Amino acid sequence: MLDTETGPATTFFTLRLNPNPTEFTTSQINAFVWIVKSRNFANSLYLASGLNVPNRGVNAHVNDPEKNCGASHIQATPVLRATLRFSPADEVCVNRAYATPVAHEFGHHFTREVNIANGDQDWGTPLAKKEGTADFFCALLTGQPIIAPDYMGQGTFLRDLGPDVVFPSGAEIHGIGLALAGSFWDLRTNLVNEFGGLGETLAKDLYTNYVDGEFSNMSPPAELDERAGERVVEIDQTRYAGAHKQQIIDAFLPHNLYRLNFIRGDCNGDGDVNISDVTMIGLVINGQVPDRYDACDAEGDDDVDSDDQARVFNWFSGGPEPAYPFPGCGRDPFSVLNPPPPALPIKDFTTCLQSPCPN
Repeated sequence: MLDTETGPATTFFTLRLNPNPTEFTTSQINAFVWIVKSRNFANSLYLASGLNVPNRGVNAHVNDPEKNCGASHIQATPVLRATLRFSPADEVCVNRAYATPVAHEFGHHFTREVNIANGDQDWGTPLAKKEGTADFFCALLTGQPIIAPDYMGQGTFLRDLGPDVVFPSGAEIHGIGLALAGSFWDLRTNLVNEFGGLGETLAKDLYTNYVDGEFSNMSPPAELDERAGERVVEIDQTRYAGAHKQQIIDAFLPHNLYRLNFIRGDCNGDGDVNISDVTMIGLVINGQVPDRYDACDAEGDDDVDSDDQARVFNWFSGGPEPAYPFPGCGRDPFSVLNPPPPALPIKDFTTCLQSPCPN
């Protein structure tokens, strides 16, 4: 039931959408209401960020027995509307046509419409990025970080943006995307805590412009990697002269989606590589001080051991210098999209030294 104001403040009428509720009719009303809410919210994001995006309507297919405890988004084309599909209830799951599943699936439509407006390039490649941006669209709309609460019974949920999921968090695209959604949720939290309602507006704008950049005319668009936070920093620099850089780093770094600057071999973090770093590497190896990780990993082989001590010590005697970045500040060159040699694992930047290097 929706009460809608039609004239003077004292005049209302009641629009009864579901007078005899059943699972099937309630799912239809839920889809209708939350698609309308999602579309209006998407329009507000496009408008506030100055994006010219058509944001066409979508079709909803509820009580779809082929979905089997799930929901999906069939992408729009420049000619055809998108379709959102939702499963009926079964012995395991509730009917999936309700608030957050609808908002999440519409989040895919939100990014796809940006993609079409930017030239209709290939949208199918960056799967984890699509899931992460759709999750955060849902969280922004609903104001809470839980996706599909109670979907398998009271107290259950599908995903939670609150914990610090560290990228890459496995092989499943929703789990990998959760690191991105969680980073944006933490950024929203940081900005709201500092700026109140203005912080919410800032989070919306940074997110919308991230979507615009990542689903633009790249061919093909890039998959999610550890540089996501750096891209948000670039957006903040362009739109706000870098005023929120630290809040962005604080949000994305715990999820391993921001690469800190450091100097390889500068294990004590004083901005210089010298004999004291040899001593500090020894303390790290012996467990006497916390591992500063990349900065102490002078060989760049993702392990801090006596070889790193020897690399720094021998450099003073004319031996090979520490691996890049050295002698100046820089970021680790390896990422999911630019992997290291097979013998080396992907870095986890959450444990990097907070060095004197600017970030």
